[in-house]
Amino acid sequence: MTGSLPLSTLKTCLRAWVLASSGLGSDKVIFANQNAPKPLPSYITIDPVRTIKPVGAYDEEINNTDGTIDYVSVRRIMSEVICYGANAQVVLNDCLFGLNHAGIWQDFRDNDFAIINREEISIKDLTYQINENEFVPRASMEITMDILCNAENVDLDYFDTVGYELQFNNDGVGYPQGLPVVEVSENLENSGNNNIFDPLNPVSDITASIGIDDVTIEWVAV
Repeated sequence: MTGSLPLSTLKTCLRAWVLASSGLGSDKVIFANQNAPKPLPSYITIDPVRTIKPVGAYDEEINNTDGTIDYVSVRRIMSEVICYGANAQVVLNDCLFGLNHAGIWQDFRDNDFAIINREEISIKDLTYQINENEFVPRASMEITMDILCNAENVDLDYFDTVGYELQFNNDGVGYPQGLPVVEVSENLENSGNNNIFDPLNPVSDITASIGIDDVTIEWVAV
């Protein structure tokens, strides 16, 4: 059970970082897998989510006093930045250097994005050949972040109020025949300490010492 992935915010942070660091114009920084036409080199494509995986075996559970639970999920996201052009590696090195600027990484931090591989980021040469005498120069780098997803509040369907009824049965033993059954009921409110009343496991004993032989205690949810 997870909260939502803040993809829109992630894309905004990544593009702002690349624009501020690469020296390229706004029309030269696009997201991956868009329809043609593409810009002329040099230009950069950003793939915000190449991989995604959970951090830890389970999402964190926060028990609230109202009987609900907040599930807080952290996801590890790998994003890829590819530059096309003769100076692709130089441009990406500028982007890599830009992560040293406080204003840039603070933007990630303010949105609960923690860059965890900044010291291990490497720039890869992905130049490929399209015919015997023609090559397409390009380079890539990957940035990995731990992202705090929005907490999801889950109602566990417990009840907040439990009542009990004391029924004194008119069974003719120690109680005069012909008198009506006497019922006493009371509500026990959840005190806010996260101890939800369970009718099968009452948090406190209820006793009746009134000298009547047959006393029935029944827990009911109200």
